[in-house]
Amino acid sequence: NHKKIGALSGLIGAQLQNSRFKAIGDEAFISPSESLVPSLFALEEYQINDKLKLQAGIRGDYNDLETQGFPDQGRLGREIFATSGSFGFLYEHNKSYSSALSLARTERSPVATELFSNGPHIATGAFEVGDTELSKERSMGIDYTLRKIEGDFRGSISAYYNHFNDYIALVPTGEIEDDLAVYNFRQVDADFFGFDSDIQYYLVDTKGESMFFDVRPDFVYAINRDDNSALARITPFRTTFGFNYDLKDVFRSRLEYQQVARQFRNADEETETPSYSLVNLSLSKDIKINEQDFEIFLRGRNLLNQKIRDHVSFLKDIAPMPGIGATVGLRVKF
Repeated sequence: NHKKIGALSGLIGAQLQNSRFKAIGDEAFISPSESLVPSLFALEEYQINDKLKLQAGIRGDYNDLETQGFPDQGRLGREIFATSGSFGFLYEHNKSYSSALSLARTERSPVATELFSNGPHIATGAFEVGDTELSKERSMGIDYTLRKIEGDFRGSISAYYNHFNDYIALVPTGEIEDDLAVYNFRQVDADFFGFDSDIQYYLVDTKGESMFFDVRPDFVYAINRDDNSALARITPFRTTFGFNYDLKDVFRSRLEYQQVARQFRNADEETETPSYSLVNLSLSKDIKINEQDFEIFLRGRNLLNQKIRDHVSFLKDIAPMPGIGATVGLRVKF
C-alpha cells in the first residue's frame, strides 16, 4: 500500500508464477511443459465525496511457455505479453444501499494445454489437439451490482456482459481417435451475458444467534458470434434456496435445495442434460484449544440420491455425479 495522496489511495504489487506439467505413459496427451509468468499490477481508489468513490486497476503479465515437444515435434515455445485494465465507481446511496459499475478490458494468454496438447486426455475422455498459433483472448466487459447490507432483507444482484474476441474454446470435431472423440482448441468470437444474485431474509440476527433464508438464482447465456450457435459446457439456469441457523459458540448449520434447469441450448456434438434437484446439508462447530482454532464439520450431499448429469462435465454421458454421500472433517485455522 502506498501513502495516501490527497483523496487517492491504493497499492502496487508483483506476482510470479512457475508451473511445470508432465503426463507419463498412456496419459501423456501433452509433452512436458513449463510456464513462467511474472506480473505487475496496481489498484487505485479516489474518494470524490462521502458517497462516491472511483476505482481503477491495471495488470501486465509476461508469459513464457515452453514444451519439450513430442518426438516428431521438437521443442516448442511462445512468449506473450498480456495487459488488462478496469475502471469503475462505487456509490453509497445511504447506509443500506450501494451500487457499483465497472468496465474492464482484459487479455488472457493461452496456457500450455491449449497450445501443445496432442493426445488422449483420459480425465476428460477426449482426444485433445492444441494449436501453437493461438493468440491472446481479449474481452470488453461491463457489470453492475446493487447491494443492501442492513434490514431484514439483504443481499446483492449483479448483471454482466462480456464481449470476447478470439475466445479460446475446446470444440468437438465429430472425429474419433483412439476410440475417443476429438476436440480442437480454436478461437471464436463470443458473447457472455447473465446475472447472479444472493438475497437473504433474516428472522433472527443478534450477536449470539442468526437465522435466515436465502435464494440465489444465476443464469449465463453464451453464444458463438461467428455463427450464433451455443457454446459448449455452459451452466443452465439454476436457483438455490437455503435455510441457515448459527448459534454462536455452539454450531452452524445450512440446509440447501438447488433446482437446475434442463440445458437445451447445446453446441454441435453436445448432448442435452435434463433438469435435476439437489439437497445438501452441512453442520459445523468451532473449537479453540490453546489459542488454536479448529472446525469440525459434517456435510451431506445429494441427500435425495438423484441421478445428476452435470452439463459442464466432459463425462456427463458416461458418468453421472456421485449419489448420496457424506463427509466428516477437521479443519485447522492458522
